[in-house]
Amino acid sequence: MTRVLYIDDESALLTLTQIYLKEEAGLEVDIASSAEEGFILLKQSGYDAIISDYEMPDIDGIQFLKMIRAYDTTIPFIIFTGKGREEVAIEALNNGADFYIQKGGDPHTLFTELANAIRHLVRRSHAERNAVLSEQQLRAYLNALPDFAFMKDPELRHLIINTSYLTFLGLSSMDDVIGKTDEEILPPALAQTCRRSDEEVRDLQLSTSTQEISDGRTYQVMKFPLPFPTGQTGIGGIIRDITDIRQVHTDLQEGNRKIQYLSEITRNDILNQIHAISLATDTLHETIPDGTERSKYLEMISSASQNIKDRINFSRD
Repeated sequence: MTRVLYIDDESALLTLTQIYLKEEAGLEVDIASSAEEGFILLKQSGYDAIISDYEMPDIDGIQFLKMIRAYDTTIPFIIFTGKGREEVAIEALNNGADFYIQKGGDPHTLFTELANAIRHLVRRSHAERNAVLSEQQLRAYLNALPDFAFMKDPELRHLIINTSYLTFLGLSSMDDVIGKTDEEILPPALAQTCRRSDEEVRDLQLSTSTQEISDGRTYQVMKFPLPFPTGQTGIGGIIRDITDIRQVHTDLQEGNRKIQYLSEITRNDILNQIHAISLATDTLHETIPDGTERSKYLEMISSASQNIKDRINFSRD
């Protein structure tokens, strides 16, 4: 339920407004008869919106508004007063009030307008807070990435970059990048290359993945179209340093090549030894009569040699 704090030194109106907003609008309303009391309640409890009278003793509505804005810059604040002068409304809005409603007229119409204003302002406030929270969560996620990450608007101006990318660019502040194009922060040749690929992704609505070399390092650059509520398209991107990965891949390929080479050498050496054993057993067969104990041993040696040879040839295939 939406919680509202209402401050007014007119006790009758204070109670009447509280009852109407609770029973007719479904709002939970706490009341205070002075700005001091209201400020204490605000610090003790959380509220979704504040309604304040303009003319009050000691601290008036504008002074109270300034106190609130020093304490909380986002909570919706409505000036609800019998003063109809235009300068009062201007002063209130200039000091951070979100809405101004003049007392008087038909009570039902007045309270309905007040309730509608509260609902609208609270919805807007919640949406803004959620948007800020979402952006904070997005930034936290991007800043946790070791890769370089960025988002650009349809005009290819930077909206968000992460700290890894900021460090890579050699810059110390996000203000040096946000709102700027690549032409303003990168060397001309590199900026031109980036713009061409950005325009391709944006205009063709296609994701791309390329490898670029800079200062002896190899980077995988992944870009994708980023739709905006306006119907236009911006750019999102991730840049990953793959130099070490490529080196590991190269080392693995070289290691496999050496293993294969050694395997071929070893296989050939074994086959040569088996061939020598076969020649020796064939020669002995000619000198040893069949059926003797020695001939049986020679048959076993020949059979074992052939088995080894067959297995080596099978592994080669």
